[in-house]
Amino acid sequence: MALRILVCLDESTFSKAAMRVAVGLQHATGGDLTALHVVNVTSSSSGNLLQDLAGSLGFEPARVSPDVLAQHVASGEAVLAEVQALAAARGQTVDTVVAHGPVRACIADAARLADLVVLGLRGNTEDEFPGQGGGHLDTSLADVDAPLLLCPRDSAEVTSFVLGYDGSVAASHALRAIRGLRDAGLEVPVLAVHVGASGEVLAEVSDALPPGTVSTRVVATEGRTVHDTLAEVAREQPGSVLAVGFRGRSRSRDFLVGTATEQLVTAGNVALLVAH
Repeated sequence: MALRILVCLDESTFSKAAMRVAVGLQHATGGDLTALHVVNVTSSSSGNLLQDLAGSLGFEPARVSPDVLAQHVASGEAVLAEVQALAAARGQTVDTVVAHGPVRACIADAARLADLVVLGLRGNTEDEFPGQGGGHLDTSLADVDAPLLLCPRDSAEVTSFVLGYDGSVAASHALRAIRGLRDAGLEVPVLAVHVGASGEVLAEVSDALPPGTVSTRVVATEGRTVHDTLAEVAREQPGSVLAVGFRGRSRSRDFLVGTATEQLVTAGNVALLVAH
């Protein structure tokens, strides 16, 4: 079955990067690509004061005038037309969806049918107010079961993976996500990295992937956190994606997952494949 890719788009520079990456993945795998834009405002009124109160106070979906709603819809349609044009230039087609409602809920709903979800690391807010964007991303990580590929502004196409591997269940999830993408046709090299004194567990990665596709590296932290070390290695590989999981062997704040993943997201300077 073809890889089912969902790319979630707004008008941000991060979204344009996600668009490029998603179209490139579709081209590499021959998969099916769906582009989603969420309109998180509404002009409708239920007539029930309590039901409408949240939107009137600015919570999603916020209440706006019909003209403003029409502008949001038109902007979303323009973004979706852009990804269709980008795909058409490579002989590909894209299904498009304009959803109405809270961003988090709409993404989670659409992602139920996806094998991979591609998102910008941040959104429109980050472009307009640097340092304040990405509010939906941390919750989307928990809501979506499919692997998420999170793209910083400079992302173009995926040319390699850097896998942070410690032998944990979470690391195996990241490895499985990479293997699934390779099986779908994304035949790019993998650098498996273990941060610590011994890299014996890296043999598990070599055994799980085709011969000749994996190289390994053991890196000492030298006073740095694990996630900073992995991000540094990933930045050394042009076009690379750092693959991480949600639960690692340690629950300390400086480990690969949990707070560390949030810090990688906040830094916004490396593409991430986050797997459950």
